[in-house]
Amino acid sequence: MVFLDALAAKASPEPMSVYGALRILSLILAHVPQQLLAKRADDSLKLIGAMMAMPAVAKDVAFLRAGITCLAAILESVPRSAYRAPNSVASSALDGLISLVLHEKPKVRKQAAEGVRLVLGIAKNSRVSEKTAKFARKAVASFALATFAASDESGIDKGAAAKIVSQQLHALGFLRTVIHAIEGKSLFKVLSALFSRLAGAAKARSAGSSAVYSAAQLAHLRLHLVRLLVGLTSHIDAFGAAFADTPEQLESFVDSLTSIIPPQGSATASALAMDVGASAKAASSIASTTGIDVEVEIAYVKVMRNALFVLGLVNTAAAGDRVPAFVSRCIDLLSHDSRQLAQAALNGLRRVLASVVELGHLGSGSLQAVIAAVAAGLSFKHKNVWGAVLAAASALFIPLTLDRSEAPGADEHNTAVRAAFEAGISSGILARLSDIAASPDFKDTRALYHCVGEALRAFGPGPVCAVVPMALVPPEDTAANPAPANDWMLLVMKKYVVRAKLQYFMQYIEPAANAILARSLSALNDDDMPVLAKNLSMRALLLWDLFPAFCRSPVDVPKVWDRLAALMGRTLESEPELRTTVCAGLRRLISHALAVHDGSAAAARPSPPPTAGPYAAALVTADTLLTPAGRVASLEASLTLEQADAILSLLVDAAPEFIDLLVKLFLDADPSAREYLGSTLKAYAHIARGPKLDKLFRKLAKALLKSSTDDSIPLADKLAQQHNLTALAVVLVGGLSDDSLELLYKVIEPQLTHTDTTLQKTSYRVLSAMITASPSFLETNLARILATLRSGTEASLSAARSLRLSCVAALVRALPPAALSHVVSPDDSTLLVELIVATRESGKAAAAMDLMKAIATQVATGDADYDMPTLAALVLIGVTNPDSELVAGSLGIYTYIMVRFGDHLPEAFVIKTFPTVIQLLKSDVTAVVRAALHHLERAIKIVPPPVLGTRAGDIAEATLDYAGHRKGSFRKIIRSIWEKLVVLLGGFDELKALVPKNHNKYFANLRHELKVRARNKSADRNAKHAAKGGDDDINDVYLGVDSDDDDDATDSAHVPASDADAGFAVREVDDEFMDFLDPSAATHLVKRDAAGNVTGAHSSRNGKAKAGLPLASDGRIVVAENDDDADDEHAAKPSRKRRSRHGSDDDDNDNGGGVAAMAVEGSGPRKLYKPNKRAKRNDGAVVQSGAKYRAKKAGGDVKLKGEADPYAYIKLNRKDLNKRHRRQASGKYEKIVSAAQEAGKRAQRVAKKKHAQRKRR
Repeated sequence: MVFLDALAAKASPEPMSVYGALRILSLILAHVPQQLLAKRADDSLKLIGAMMAMPAVAKDVAFLRAGITCLAAILESVPRSAYRAPNSVASSALDGLISLVLHEKPKVRKQAAEGVRLVLGIAKNSRVSEKTAKFARKAVASFALATFAASDESGIDKGAAAKIVSQQLHALGFLRTVIHAIEGKSLFKVLSALFSRLAGAAKARSAGSSAVYSAAQLAHLRLHLVRLLVGLTSHIDAFGAAFADTPEQLESFVDSLTSIIPPQGSATASALAMDVGASAKAASSIASTTGIDVEVEIAYVKVMRNALFVLGLVNTAAAGDRVPAFVSRCIDLLSHDSRQLAQAALNGLRRVLASVVELGHLGSGSLQAVIAAVAAGLSFKHKNVWGAVLAAASALFIPLTLDRSEAPGADEHNTAVRAAFEAGISSGILARLSDIAASPDFKDTRALYHCVGEALRAFGPGPVCAVVPMALVPPEDTAANPAPANDWMLLVMKKYVVRAKLQYFMQYIEPAANAILARSLSALNDDDMPVLAKNLSMRALLLWDLFPAFCRSPVDVPKVWDRLAALMGRTLESEPELRTTVCAGLRRLISHALAVHDGSAAAARPSPPPTAGPYAAALVTADTLLTPAGRVASLEASLTLEQADAILSLLVDAAPEFIDLLVKLFLDADPSAREYLGSTLKAYAHIARGPKLDKLFRKLAKALLKSSTDDSIPLADKLAQQHNLTALAVVLVGGLSDDSLELLYKVIEPQLTHTDTTLQKTSYRVLSAMITASPSFLETNLARILATLRSGTEASLSAARSLRLSCVAALVRALPPAALSHVVSPDDSTLLVELIVATRESGKAAAAMDLMKAIATQVATGDADYDMPTLAALVLIGVTNPDSELVAGSLGIYTYIMVRFGDHLPEAFVIKTFPTVIQLLKSDVTAVVRAALHHLERAIKIVPPPVLGTRAGDIAEATLDYAGHRKGSFRKIIRSIWEKLVVLLGGFDELKALVPKNHNKYFANLRHELKVRARNKSADRNAKHAAKGGDDDINDVYLGVDSDDDDDATDSAHVPASDADAGFAVREVDDEFMDFLDPSAATHLVKRDAAGNVTGAHSSRNGKAKAGLPLASDGRIVVAENDDDADDEHAAKPSRKRRSRHGSDDDDNDNGGGVAAMAVEGSGPRKLYKPNKRAKRNDGAVVQSGAKYRAKKAGGDVKLKGEADPYAYIKLNRKDLNKRHRRQASGKYEKIVSAAQEAGKRAQRVAKKKHAQRKRR
């Protein structure tokens, strides 16, 4: 406030002072308390308004944006009473802020729109009250009504007309972001004004009396309007709430939208696109070029599908009158050339057919019209889009598959709808499916199968198979291939049948399968028909494969149970090849009924997010039903609770017979074929727990005890019997009582230390299942189980260790956190040591880490007897062990605890263990070093930088001073560690001061590598940005509207004339158009100076050519064709191929190094164009004979004062390094090499001579 007072006291502030003040205010006002701003709101608004009205401020974008931010910050703190006051300053300021959304500068418009959204309360971090926001919404509505009010267009010139259209487009763009905030009657008034304005403009355009809108401008206006409506209807809760009490206004909205956006190709659409004095063909060309009509149609479909959805909820009859026309329009759009529009039409069609028919509960008449429209799409007129129409038609059946038993009047509604469907299906949709499938031109079988499958879900197999006939039993005279017509129905039924009647399977499919099997046996006895017998048998199995599908939530189980149970029992006992199929059906029958009984089925149904309103929740549910996963979850959970309980009761009553039969089959089956029998027994035992199951299990347990203690039984037979009974116990344990579990534990306890691997593994599986199945059993026998597990550490076999660890993990998870010390504690860490060792064993690390996760999770709850640092200290005990594998395992688990449960591990503990990890980096064992490096890479993110600085030298010594054979293994992770340390310690300069100097070379290389990587990344980013490019906005082309990216560009008026006019120009020959694809087009590009004259090549004062493109005297570009191996500054001699292609060797030598350029004189033949001055030839060779170092009075070389040592280095050039000049380069230094060799030989002779002399002495 003091700042504002000081600013107000200044009489005439400078423009830059104003900008500085506005900039500072824009930063601090958002943090000023609202009560304080509200007290001085009027004075502040007047001051800021006066500052923004200054000419220097009004013309500058940055000034205006800062002022807009200040206005918005003050206006959001103004109470509603200040807006209602007479001559309200706040109201005038709000109107001024809203008017700035029509400013000519895009950034000003954007900032103003953001400020208005802040006052409306729909922007992030908005502090405005609801009452103030409500007044602001009315102000925005008034602004929209004033902008689009009807006006007299007579006498308007083109400039004014373009400005009007530009402002209306800007207003539509602004309203698109705030339209959902306008409520009730205000929203309807705004929409009515928009529709009226567009309809009037289209009418005047078609009559040729419009002076404002051209055809292209009218198309853009329509496009921006539908974009606004897409944004409005996407907020479906706000849209539905606005029209909930006035459905007639929503009907008017739908009708008005359809009237202003007629279907493409209609007479009205052609009239709207027609320009005055232009042909329909020209208007169509404009529309096809810009793609506006396609985008308008896409937006229209999106708006209508949501509008009809809401209308179906608030007024069923009104929706029923409008849905058929929309369906017909979408079907016509399916054949559009634009794939995007066709896909939008398909999506809109499916949503309307699935959601409006269901949620809107259309009447029979409207439903018949919808069916007729879809059936018309399956006619030969729409032959090319049959697949899309079938995909849409499949959504029409979805409402009939849903459970509406709890809805009021559901029975009457279902009856009426089904009657309407059945009346239209036979002569409509389904009647066409068989013909479409038989059509040789139809290839989209997936859409056909999906449509038939949805019909099967809706009506069941009976009515559908009556319309799409399928012969279950092939005729007697069938050849080797017995597949009848429409045989694809078997696969469709297997996938899609849900909530069907098992009566249909037992009445039609099972007898047909038996008849086919009988024919197969008869053909098998005939030696001449083995192929037919095999095919018939396969077809019978295909029919039986439908049984699990019919067991998917059937609705007539109580009526057919006796026959069904007898059929399943008879088939399991006498048909081995069908046991897998029957078991799958039995499991599915149990699981679906149990899911409904337990309530898990309701959780599987699609549910909207908790923040969604009623309309959004209904829309999410409807859209989810269109996805395969949502459909399956809803359909499989569609049994009622009474139906599920009835099925479970029947299954429990038949449990003794079925379980006895399944147990017998399980024990007699081969171990590799027990999986499906075991899963079925497990599912059945879960629902049949009780005395009957316990009685059966005691019988089996006694047999198991007898087999383990009877010495008269051979050892192999005894072991096989133990395997079978223990495997059976695994699947039955879930349904046993505590007494039966006690008996089972007595049986398996000695088997946990058995020397047979398979028996030990199976026993651990049984113990895991027992621990999970009964908490009361675990509580009673905890001490006994722990003693068994600890004593079995040494006796556990390696192959069974993973299952043993999984058993301990199940125990840890089943225990309360307070009892965790019974398993792992500071006093007894036997199991923890076993866990650490297992992390280093192949195939056991996953189970070991799962156990560690279970232990740490229990400790993290805070209810355990010890905390996370204590657990970490227990783990780190292994670091002091001489066994390197134990050291590596302990460090790996400690790293896991630090990363996964770092919130529960204090920073001080990590700092305390940091030096130990650094010392482990110096180990000679690769596994230990690898574990220490992985820990260090993660620990440096936790350890504070000051501590890292004190240990940087030790880290450098430990990571950079190591044997060469380990350099390649750890180079990548060490580089990653030092890259992180560079950032954490503040940069390379700070890091170099902390590490020994002998490592400076490593850090110099690392710095260079990081720079190269950053440069390459920047180059890639710039290349991607340049590749995007982008055409001018269509608004700029048609209306001259500023682009959002033009604010920072330098205005052409501020560019000096010399720079603005100079550059390159295209010189055309005569009046012909130049072909830019012609290779000679480059010769027409000339350079002009500021006066527009063609300039030639010129040189600077020192004679060197200036940077840039070389130009000839007539202004044409000289294109130099350099050799790949030439020096950067001088051109090398061209290759032989190039010399032979462009001229003789002599010619090239005359040209001075072969610098050539190609040019074309006018339109004549291509010539070799030569510049006036020859380039100096210099191949970059450096003369290094070494003659100046040669001694004049003795052999060898001498040192020269001020010169480098003789041949201390040899300066090379490109030519010496070129492979083609290898021989010449080696010859250049041949004398040097031979002299050195000769000197070496001479030295050897001298040495030998001296050695011989010493030996003789």
